[in-house]
Amino acid sequence: MFIIGIFIGALLSATLFGDFKFQAVPDMWKRHFGESAVSRGLVAFLGGAVAMFGARLADG
Repeated sequence: MFIIGIFIGALLSATLFGDFKFQAVPDMWKRHFGESAVSRGLVAFLGGAVAMFGARLADG
C-alpha cells in the first residue's frame, strides 16, 4: 500500500505542476551511455547480481 501511495502521489504532483512527461530512457542515461537497449539490460543485470551478492553476503 505504501508503494502504491508513493506512485499515486508522485504522479498527482507531477501532473498538477505540469512536470509530467513519459520517458523510456532518461536524459542522464542517454548522455552517459546512449540509447542502447543492450547496455541498459547489461547494467540492470549487473546491478541485480551485485544486489544478490550483497544479500547473500549478509546471509539474507
